[in-house]
Order: sequence, then C-alpha cells, then structure tokens
Amino acid sequence: MRLFRLLPSLLLPLLALATRPAAAQLADSFADGDFTQNPAWVGDAADFVVNPAQQLQTNGAALAATRYLATPSRVSGAATWTFWANLKFGTSSANLADVFDV
Repeated sequence: MRLFRLLPSLLLPLLALATRPAAAQLADSFADGDFTQNPAWVGDAADFVVNPAQQLQTNGAALAATRYLATPSRVSGAATWTFWANLKFGTSSANLADVFDV
C-alpha cells in the first residue's frame, strides 16, 4: 500500500528526466545575414537581401515580376508555419504574395 502512495511522487521526476525538448525542422531568423546557407534558400537570390533589421526583403525596383525563394523541409503535413510579412505595396488580384507548402 505504501508503494502506491510513493508511485506518483517517483513517477513525475522520472518522466521529467525522460523528456527532451522538441527541435524545429526548420528555423531561420536571418540573423546571420545570409539566406544562402543554414538553411539554404534557393531561387531568385539576386532579388532578395537581408536588411539591417535581420529581415528578408526584396531587393531592387518594384516591378511587376514573379520572385521566389524556397528551402527544403521534412516536416509533416501537420506542421504549423509562423512568419511575419510586411507588404509595403497595395495588394490586388495581380499584385500579391503567396506561400506554398509542397
């Protein structure tokens, strides 16, 4: 009977020791100022820069053009993507930003 009373107090510390923090499959804060490595973003790299605030942004004239960057990821279909976007242009059906998970 005494063992059953001790079991909860023993089990909780053992469970705490057995857990590991989960690591993200992909995280990029652009703090290193380089989006071509760790992780490597590929695409229209000449059309993007990392600004002094460590944010990825388009580089160059505001022309009607398609620009893209992509990076491989092995996350499952149940993944959650979190990002911040500051579109400093008037969006429309022809002037927009898309995010794809393929």
